[in-house]
Order: sequence, then structure tokens, then C-alpha cells
Amino acid sequence: MRQGNLKLELIKFTELTQPINLESATHVYISAFAAMPAITPEEIQNLLPEDEHVAVKNFASPELRERALKTKILTRRILARYLQQSPKTIPIIRTDLSKPRLTPPLDLYQFNLAHTDIYFALGITQKNLIGIDIEKISKKNDLIAISERFFHPQEHQQLLQAQDKEDSFFRIWTQKEAFVKAIGTGLSFGLEQFCVDATTAKILEINDPHYQATTFDSRLFSVEPQHYLCITAQKKLTSLRLFQCQN
Repeated sequence: MRQGNLKLELIKFTELTQPINLESATHVYISAFAAMPAITPEEIQNLLPEDEHVAVKNFASPELRERALKTKILTRRILARYLQQSPKTIPIIRTDLSKPRLTPPLDLYQFNLAHTDIYFALGITQKNLIGIDIEKISKKNDLIAISERFFHPQEHQQLLQAQDKEDSFFRIWTQKEAFVKAIGTGLSFGLEQFCVDATTAKILEINDPHYQATTFDSRLFSVEPQHYLCITAQKKLTSLRLFQCQN
């Protein structure tokens, strides 16, 4: 992973049982699904609420069910480090627009998660809106048409001027996903209503009186193989720590 001057900290899955203080920091966890240990029936019983297990059973394929189980269980194990309670009892709910959150009084902790078919990612902070997205760079024949229809005009111009258009497209897309996940609206906000910089990862403009571009902070990382990871928060991302989970 290329992360500029940010130190990447390796953490073993067995170490996730150790409590940790968040204070004013923002922590990000990333793990390849292939690196995660197999889920045992005992872990499902001890770590996952029954309703979440039932929901996973309805997934179409064994691969999707396995990724969903690993995502839900790892999410709860990570949150338990900060909340210092049993992973199974952590009260995770969803807003009307499906953003996951904790119930009061634990909702001072804000978290968000994302995944591809290869990677899991989760960000957590306190008293700060946070969104995270991870995207796999893939071949798209219609990216110019997608950009022209859905992106802000300035972003479309950035893409047209880019030498590597696929790379630029996914840098922009990952940043935009992280922003709408931070504010909790998802794509209903309108991707053309705000503008990001493909190079600096700064939010340049937001056409909504509820949000000011200057108050948001974003970080964009390149993750091998061929992924971009973006973390966006409404306040400054101070004391950012990046953990990579491994066996």
C-alpha cells in the first residue's frame, strides 16, 4: 500500500481483542478477505446476533455469504476494541438511508465500512462524520459518458485532460463515494452537486447550504492490487492511523 508519509501498522487478528483508546484520532482498518481466517460455527454463535446471521443465509452464493459473514464479524470485533463490550451485543442499526451507526449513547463513535470482492475497510472516529470507500480499478469502456452524465463539470474536465483516464476516473469516483457516505445520503445526494480534485483529494465545492467544502478533509490511498481507498470526514483528520489486519 502506498500511503505517503503515513505509517502503516500491522495488526494480527488475534490482537483485535486488545482494548484501544480513540480519543481525537481517526483509525482505519483494511484487510484482504483471503487473509482472514475461516469463520467457525462457534464464532458465528458467539460474535454475531441471530438476525444478522439469518440475513446472511439469504445471500445468493457461498462466496457472498462468506464475505458477508467475515465483514459483519470483523466489524464487530473492531468496534469492540473501542466500546469494550461483547461484539455480539454492540447495537448497530441503520439510518433511513442505510448508513450504519451505533445507538445512543455509543453514537459518539462514528464508523463506516466498505468492501470489494478482495478487500474489507473500516474507519472509526469520535464526534465526526466519516465515510470510507474502496474501489477496484477496472476496465470501463463508457467512463467518459458516465463522467459527463453524473460528475461535476470540473471533474469531467479533469478526466478529459488526464493521461490515464481509468486511473483518474476511479480516483474521483472513490472520493465521491466516501463523501456521500460521510454525510449519510448515499448517491441520492447527486454526484454533480459537489466537486473533488482527482490529484489532491480535496473537496473543492459543495452546492448545498448545509455543508461547507472547507470543513471536510479527505485522504486517498493506493492499495495494491489496483485499488483506491478514500477516507472523508467533516472535521480535520488528525492523528490518522492505518491498520492492516493479518494472520
